[in-house]
Amino acid sequence: MQDPISAVIDVSSTEVVALQAQAIQEVRARFSKEIVEVNYFGKSTARCVWVTQDAWRSVAAFLKERFEQKLGLGQFDGLFGFSIDSSVVLTYGLRDLTYVRCSVTGGAVESLRDLWPVAEFFEKELSQRFRLTFLGNQ
Repeated sequence: MQDPISAVIDVSSTEVVALQAQAIQEVRARFSKEIVEVNYFGKSTARCVWVTQDAWRSVAAFLKERFEQKLGLGQFDGLFGFSIDSSVVLTYGLRDLTYVRCSVTGGAVESLRDLWPVAEFFEKELSQRFRLTFLGNQ
């Protein structure tokens, strides 16, 4: 039986894992100074790249252009947040590819709405919950 990922994008599970590794490698190469850490996302096998607040949108745009538009991987899968001390930690998921996370201090971060219109809904919810401003989504 074919797994759901390969049925949609016509690649095997092995190829998806290789593309996930490639995505992490390319982000590390291009944004090495903006990466805080790379880890597994919770108990899953998915990887999570923690980047600086300033690199948040740039990494999103890079992954969208490089993987979603060319290979069909990395469709926006949601945006969520939680607070730690005086920061809000935001994470967006890119389906079958990776998660990207940043700590927001100062209450403002760049919007992802122009990359993924559905992000507007998540950003509105998070702005109300944590009093954040998503620049470009007012």
